[in-house]
Amino acid sequence: MITLDAPSYLSVMQHARNRSLRKEVYQAYVTRASSGDLDNTEIIDQILKLRLEKAKLLGYNNYAEVSMATKMATVDKAEGLLEKLRSASWDAAVQDMEDLKNFSKSQGAAEADDLNHWDLNFWSERLRESKYDINEVETVFHEFGHALQHMLTKQDEGLVSGIRGIEWDAVELPSQFMENWCYHRAMLWLRNIKFATVDLELHSKYVPGGSQTIYDVDQRVSKRTKVIPPLPEDRFLCSFSHIFAGGYAAGYYSYKWAEVLSADAFSAFEDAGLDDKK
Repeated sequence: MITLDAPSYLSVMQHARNRSLRKEVYQAYVTRASSGDLDNTEIIDQILKLRLEKAKLLGYNNYAEVSMATKMATVDKAEGLLEKLRSASWDAAVQDMEDLKNFSKSQGAAEADDLNHWDLNFWSERLRESKYDINEVETVFHEFGHALQHMLTKQDEGLVSGIRGIEWDAVELPSQFMENWCYHRAMLWLRNIKFATVDLELHSKYVPGGSQTIYDVDQRVSKRTKVIPPLPEDRFLCSFSHIFAGGYAAGYYSYKWAEVLSADAFSAFEDAGLDDKK
C-alpha cells in the first residue's frame, strides 16, 4: 500500500517507472492537509498571528526577531546569506536540469523535453545510479558529526550537554562538516533555500489576514528559487511541520547557516591537504 509518509512517497518518486502513478502521488503529497476538515490553512494563519502578537508583547517587531534572540544570526544577516546562496546556486541548478533532461533523453524517456516535478527524483536517481551512490555513507558521516558533539561535550549535566547547549543555527555545523569528507559539494541546494526564505518571510514580513495569503508568499519565493515553478494547487505549507509544529520557526535558515560555517571550517583542512595526517 502506498501512503504519503516520507519513506513511501520517496520510494515512489525515486523508483516507480509508472509516470502517471508518480504524478498522482506527487499531487496528493503537495496538497496534504489543505482541504475539508483537515485543512490547516486557518490554523497556520492563527499560529502566525499569535506568534506576531507574542513578539509585540516582548518588544520585538516580529517573531523572526524573537527567534534570532537566541541564535548567532540576525534577520538581515540570514536573509542576506540566503540571497547570496540563491544567486550563486541558480545557474548550477539550471545546468543540473539540463543535465537531467539530456540524461533522460539518452535513456529514451518520452518526457525528456517536458520534465515535471514528479520526474525529477526518478531521473535524478537513475543518473546517480549511473555514476555513484553515496547516500548511506553521507548519512553515517552526518550523524557521526552529531555523535561527536555528545561524545566530546564537557558538560556533566545532560540537559545542557551535547547539542542541547548550542545555538540552534550552529547545531548542524559538525554534521554537515563531516559530510564534506564524503564529497565536496559543487552546488548548494535551492530547495532548502526556498524553505528557509519562505519561513523567514512568513515570520518577519507576512501580515496574517492581510491582502496576501501564505500561498502567495510561497509562490512568489518559488519563482526565484525553483527552476520548475510549483503547481498552482501546491499547498506544501499545510504540512510544513518543521516551522509550524516543530522547533524551526524562523529558524529553517539554520541548515544553510551551518552548512556555510562547516564549509569554512572544512576549507582549513583543504588548505592543509585532506591527506595530511597532521
